[in-house]
Amino acid sequence: MRILFLCDLWDPARGSLVRQIHERARALRARGHATKLFATRQDGGAEDEIELAGLAIRRAPSRYPLRFRPLVSLWNPGVVRALDAELARSRPDVVHA
Repeated sequence: MRILFLCDLWDPARGSLVRQIHERARALRARGHATKLFATRQDGGAEDEIELAGLAIRRAPSRYPLRFRPLVSLWNPGVVRALDAELARSRPDVVHA
């Protein structure tokens, strides 16, 4: 089964939610499933794909002033386009959001 995890953060050193995702992905990979994380990056970098501890991570840029987070986190057209492209590319069986 192909499983795509969604999360704002990508680095497990930055939050417990990301550590939980990495652990779940590791456990699922051990059972033969393909796992991937789709996350945002606010460091000004371009969209890319990296691997961290065996987990493939697609990072989409999402840079905006934090005071706009309540609005932008609900509708961020750039991230939505990148996520649509990732869904078409990876064709997951399950999306864990």
